This record gives sequence, C-alpha cells and structure tokens, in this order.
Amino acid sequence: EKSAGLKLEAKALGEMIVTKESKSLVNIYFLTEASKGLGKAAKDRISDAHITVIGAGIMGAGIANSYARAGNQVLVRDMNEESLKRGKDHVTKELQKLRYLSRSERAAAGAKIEWSCWPTETLKRTDLIIEAVFESMDLKKKIFSELAKEIREDAVLASNTSSLSITEMASVIPNPSRVIGMHF
Repeated sequence: EKSAGLKLEAKALGEMIVTKESKSLVNIYFLTEASKGLGKAAKDRISDAHITVIGAGIMGAGIANSYARAGNQVLVRDMNEESLKRGKDHVTKELQKLRYLSRSERAAAGAKIEWSCWPTETLKRTDLIIEAVFESMDLKKKIFSELAKEIREDAVLASNTSSLSITEMASVIPNPSRVIGMHF
C-alpha cells in the first residue's frame, strides 16, 4: 500500500510539473531571484543620494527613517513645526526599537534627517523627492507644481499614493517622465 501511494504521488507530481501554472511559478521564482541582484547593484548607485520627503506623518517619517538608516541624507518638509516634531518623535521612537543597532548607530541615522518647514539649500541637491501627504489629488498636484520650480531638472519626483493617478499628478510639471509611483 505504501508503494502504491508513492507511485501515485510521483505520477501526480510529474503531471503537475508540466502544467502552465507550474512553469509560470518557476519563472516567477527565477525573475524574483534575478531582481534581488538588480536591487543590490542599484543600492550602490544611490548610497549617497539626497532624499527629500514631503510630509512628516507616519508614512513620511517612516520613509525618512528607512533612507537615513540606509545612509542617505534626508530632508523632511512639512507645513508646520508641530507636524515636524511629531514626525521626528516617531523616528526617534522607531530607532530606539532597533536594538540590533548601537546607540551611536541610532543617533547617526537620526542625525541624517533634516526637518524643515521652509525651502532649504538641501532641496537643490535632492536626487529623489517622495511626496507622502494624504490622498488629495489637488494637494499632490500643487506640491509637484511648486517642487518642479525649486528642484534640479534631473531630480525624480515620486508619489507614495496607493490609489491616485501618477499620470495626472505628473501633468503639472514640465517633464512628466521623471514622475513615478513609489508606494511603501
């Protein structure tokens, strides 16, 4: 009986391996593994990138924290000091949870983030701007339109939107091809 079961299992496995679904899953596996290599190569190219995050809420603060821990200089802009303080407090709290980092490593990551309500010279050095404000197309378009006047022509503008049209947001800047969606 055990032998018959093993033969049946081997036959079923043989039939499943040649299905379209199985071949697709194997292909997905290999593509996923290949993409990991792309990410590692790209990480070296952006290791010294200047990042700006627009919005100091939970998402914006979290994005800034991730980039700062990766060694990037980050500018976080928001409309008022109270929002910036909440964002900074959130980053500090999250960094304290990372016990695998030494106290000095946590402090160094926190120090990589500049918090500002006003335009700064840092914005002119920014390579990537990530908008992380609430889901309002009008607000996002206004931000993109204003940023396009302040930043380098080759800087990439990203929206953290989960549902709004990137194409529509990009329509308000001179070179819409540099606008991307980047949901965290």
